[in-house]
Amino acid sequence: MSRFYFLSILLFFLFLGCVSFEITEEDCGGKKYSARNQICEDGVLKDLCGNGYYNSGEQFCYKSNIYDRCNGSYYDPSTNICVDSYVFSICGNDYYDYRIQFCRDGVVYDDCEGKHYNPLEQKCVGNIILLKCGDEHYYQTTQFCLKNVVYDKCDGKEYDPSIQKCVNNIIFPKCGDSHYNATTQFCLENTVYDKCKGAVYNVETYKCENNILLSKCGNDYYDSAISNKFCFDDNFYDKCGNKEYNPEIQFCDERDNNIYKKTIIGEQIWMAENLNFSANDTIGRCYNDVASNCVIYGRLYDYIEALKICPIGWHLPSYDEWNMLKSYVGNNVGTKLKANSYLWISGKETDDFGFNALPGGWFQMYELGNGVTNTDRFMDIKKIAAFWVDLPNPFFYYLSYNNTDLTLEYVLFPQNRASIRCLKD
Repeated sequence: MSRFYFLSILLFFLFLGCVSFEITEEDCGGKKYSARNQICEDGVLKDLCGNGYYNSGEQFCYKSNIYDRCNGSYYDPSTNICVDSYVFSICGNDYYDYRIQFCRDGVVYDDCEGKHYNPLEQKCVGNIILLKCGDEHYYQTTQFCLKNVVYDKCDGKEYDPSIQKCVNNIIFPKCGDSHYNATTQFCLENTVYDKCKGAVYNVETYKCENNILLSKCGNDYYDSAISNKFCFDDNFYDKCGNKEYNPEIQFCDERDNNIYKKTIIGEQIWMAENLNFSANDTIGRCYNDVASNCVIYGRLYDYIEALKICPIGWHLPSYDEWNMLKSYVGNNVGTKLKANSYLWISGKETDDFGFNALPGGWFQMYELGNGVTNTDRFMDIKKIAAFWVDLPNPFFYYLSYNNTDLTLEYVLFPQNRASIRCLKD
């Protein structure tokens, strides 16, 4: 054969490969089909799958193999199998129903009330998933795990068994070698005490009797809420009205429950502020009759009032007692007794002994003649501090802004008014 003949034959077969001839049938259930990958058998159209044909209404093709549908459904034959019209999944060398089972590490497990779980850390008991704790499993609803040990919850709560204990569904904290109910008790230095009316207290300074908290004073106890006494330095003192005070540096005038400061100078105990007792505004006057001046400087009394006005246990100092003060203070007595305050127009003084003398001024009566007197002259506030002396005639000692001495002054009229510093009996 010639070369031309072979070339013609080759071109013919190439032409056949490029041109397809579709053969259709009209009698296969009324459907058209391709004869290349479908056939019609007994009026049923079947599709090509590998070396065979299958009915797509009842079967399916997977990797050139024909499988029956499983209850009408497709499935993956590489991971599933159809048994009794149910699709089962492959798990290791076994199969399982994914609706009620699950696969874990090639092993089939039943669901736990419809839930999957981790068999390495959990367990299904009575359709309840239990958690693993050490070598046991426990109910998470009613139990808890601590350091690989299972404990029952206490009224639904977890606790630390090393420092707590569950008693009648109540968590008791640890106190020393025992446990206590924190609602009604408390722990102090490893000892359990009952609360007092629901409150914690310091057992060193209080004790509870009949649900009443008593304060300690020395070796005794008392109810500070209703008592008219208070405790200072382990001793009882009467309150000043309803107020407590520091008995070391203060005292109470029981007539009006006013608290005054006091100071020790040598062997004497002096008031460290001016007397301000008014007997319901019947005794003494405020400078210029302004009430705020009484708050700062105390009241101004006449000579007759001064002789009997000091509180019980105190008295108006005599001439000798004032001189004893002067002698003890020494030189520049005025500077050392004046208050460290800018109320003095001369400025602050040293107040070395806490006498705290303030320049409250004084009240002077003087005669105009023919027996006529002027009773309305307040003088020298911020300049003079004047104090009555217990003498047969009206004298007062005064401190002045412009000298450093404590000067004795005779007063012509006993109606003149000055401040009072009482001395402890």
